[in-house]
Amino acid sequence: MAKKKKTRKNPKKKKRFWSEFSVSSLARRDFLFKDVCTAIKAKPKNLLMMILFDILFIITFFLFINLLNIAMPQSPAQIRSVFFNSSFLIFVFIIIYFLAQLFIYSFFKFCMLHYIESFARKTKLRFGPLKQFYLLNLFNLVLFLVCAMVNNFLIIAVKDNYRMSFAFWAIVIFLTLFYIFLNLSHSIFIQEKRTSNVIRLTFRIMFGRIKGYAGFLVHNTGLLVIFLLLMLILWLIFSVWLRQQMVYAILFNVIGAIMIYIGVLTNRIYFYFAIKRMMKR
Repeated sequence: MAKKKKTRKNPKKKKRFWSEFSVSSLARRDFLFKDVCTAIKAKPKNLLMMILFDILFIITFFLFINLLNIAMPQSPAQIRSVFFNSSFLIFVFIIIYFLAQLFIYSFFKFCMLHYIESFARKTKLRFGPLKQFYLLNLFNLVLFLVCAMVNNFLIIAVKDNYRMSFAFWAIVIFLTLFYIFLNLSHSIFIQEKRTSNVIRLTFRIMFGRIKGYAGFLVHNTGLLVIFLLLMLILWLIFSVWLRQQMVYAILFNVIGAIMIYIGVLTNRIYFYFAIKRMMKR
């Protein structure tokens, strides 16, 4: 009788699932920031335009708020008289107010997506898909509010002894997940202009293909380490040696804001490259 061949079990298969999310795996396969840095070096004008549109968004946003504050009366009685003492009209005005703010955000972010796409290929800025992008951001806003309410109910339900620590981690996890969802949806919109398709693909990729975009955590962790080391050096210089705590506090806020903005800028480009790679497969 012929002897049955013994099949050797491949030990690599057992480790495969866990190795998908290891730091080395993310750095080797999904860490696209080398491509991001290469793209920025090749087309620095696109990065400058992204920064310009961020500045224009902030200026326009606060101008809109200030002009409305000047136009509207300040006392509650005068506000009610403007709207004929109608609570319904006041409610409609508040909805229109926030929808207008959302349009300002959508317009400048739409322009920014054009320059993000331009890192990979030449494109012309067309405002035809702006309506679909506005609807996408409206969905994101509603999703954010609903999830924030659910998160708040969970925090309230926790016992007082654990509420503070639970609230901290619940808020951090919620904001991180929403930040990922927002960046994924905007990056997918560059490739797919229909809002319904973008939402469907965003949920599918966010929970089904985590390793495809999880490399951004490595980059952001690196930025955090650099920031902490820099702050430690400045603390030793200004707080311990020179006794200038106020100077250190100012530097902490300024450098912290710059590092956060660097992270936000590079993450936008990273998510686009990650989505571009995943949608090719």
